[in-house]
Amino acid sequence: MGSVLYSAIPPTSTLYARVQEKKAFTTLIVSLFPYGCGIFCFFEIETDEVEEILEWVMEAHQDTLGSESEAKRWIGEFRAELERTRNLYPGIEDRTAFIEKCSDEIEKRLLQKLGEKQGENASELVSKLMFGEQTLAPHLLPADDSLELVSWLTDKTQGTKL
Repeated sequence: MGSVLYSAIPPTSTLYARVQEKKAFTTLIVSLFPYGCGIFCFFEIETDEVEEILEWVMEAHQDTLGSESEAKRWIGEFRAELERTRNLYPGIEDRTAFIEKCSDEIEKRLLQKLGEKQGENASELVSKLMFGEQTLAPHLLPADDSLELVSWLTDKTQGTKL
């Protein structure tokens, strides 16, 4: 059984735009995404843990983030963008969900329910709903090093009642 982590990032936010445009931002969001209680709360976990994770990220992605001083500048900009997004979209940090050890069961039940209404397209639709329909900034990172995006509403789900 797998685990799935979801975190809302407003598509109209500067954070979203910068993640799509700047490889350093994409690298940071992908690297920091699984820690803490969501990307918007990463810097609220224990200071020692934050520092340890950031040291690892700076070392592992030196080719993208640059020297230590450049990496710290990128991290500072990223952190400021997270805060800006939190201020412009109150409560965004709470729009996070973690499905652990039951994603297979949820997928199975969605397939069962949607199969009745969507027919052959049910499998594709469920996959998009649960695991995303596009890769975050595919022009900046390879798919296996990136995150998948789930739109809040896809064309195929409009009007579909579960």
